[in-house]
Amino acid sequence: MDYAVWTAWAANIILFITAGVTLALYFRTRGVSVLRSSFEHIAIQTRDADLIEMFEQLRRVRYSATAEGVELTYQNMQRDFKYDGTHINADNTIKKTFNYYEATCIGIKRGALEERMIRDWWGDALVSDWIDFQHYVHEARIALDYDELYIEVERYVHRWIKPERRSKLLPPKA
Repeated sequence: MDYAVWTAWAANIILFITAGVTLALYFRTRGVSVLRSSFEHIAIQTRDADLIEMFEQLRRVRYSATAEGVELTYQNMQRDFKYDGTHINADNTIKKTFNYYEATCIGIKRGALEERMIRDWWGDALVSDWIDFQHYVHEARIALDYDELYIEVERYVHRWIKPERRSKLLPPKA
């Protein structure tokens, strides 16, 4: 083999190896970045006063409605509940919480957040909230004429739910 051919082959091999190493480093760095973003997402939930209050208000809506014997439907949630002397707008509280859940699920779907880490942190809570408020969501889709409302939340609930709780779900939105 003459020197020019050998040099061309060597250059191509070096180029191929360099591209492979670059790709490997890119995917490794991206994976670490997604894990870091997921951890930061979780850490924010533990210290952000607005998020903590939002989740507390959802629990208060659930508790107040249950105590009054009110079903958690869209029509029934178009009101305020009184909890320890404070008025809580049920519809606003549910929308804020499920908008947050939807944004998180979109982050997972788009690869910005790592699914297993998010699922491990609050997958059970998201599933429980969905089970309790799924009638609200299904009725809201009709009332608002918006079939895609919280569709990503629903998809992840169906992925994350434990088999023994599956019977509590309404059929998923296709």
